[in-house]
Amino acid sequence: MPYFSRPGSAVSFPTHPGVLVSTQPPGAPPALVVADILAGLPRRLAHVRAVAAKAERISDRLDNPAERQLLVDSAWFHDVGYAAPLVETGFHPIDGARWLFHVGGSDRLCGLVAHHSCAEVEAGLRGLADVIAHFDNERSDLTALLACCDLTTGPGGEDMGLDERLADIRSRYGQDHVVCQAWRTAEPVARELFTRVGHTGQLGWP
Repeated sequence: MPYFSRPGSAVSFPTHPGVLVSTQPPGAPPALVVADILAGLPRRLAHVRAVAAKAERISDRLDNPAERQLLVDSAWFHDVGYAAPLVETGFHPIDGARWLFHVGGSDRLCGLVAHHSCAEVEAGLRGLADVIAHFDNERSDLTALLACCDLTTGPGGEDMGLDERLADIRSRYGQDHVVCQAWRTAEPVARELFTRVGHTGQLGWP
């Protein structure tokens, strides 16, 4: 599987021992691995499944089959850092990427998970800019498509337009929370990602 392919990784940093929280063997399909890891977080798992389903549907917008698979894999793993055994920094994109690095995730997969949906903005506010910088932010069409899938899917897997999704985030966290502080800066960046791949931000795309 593409997500277990990291020969000679350039990423180097101290990390946690990498508790293996899945009973699935190495190379098992992401759907099975993530279902194990997020079994205690059913609402989060529903969100991830819906994001991955969207990634499957729009993957044909990428010409290369390997790129399509990477989009789907990154959709499956993007929120794995919410699982309690993986929490280290308390910021799920980084914690998920660190775990993926430890178990052999490719550099690109780790980078996509670490930086998904403009996560670098919130990382900076949390004092984690130097940590997330260990992972490459490729800023590609694949990055944009992953953001589109994530940011049009509600916390329980509901279909939402981008405006509704951001309003839901503000409602759940409150304006003073670091998440909402980050989105005040990240929103125009996210909208540029949507524009890059021709997404209107509305329901019904694709």
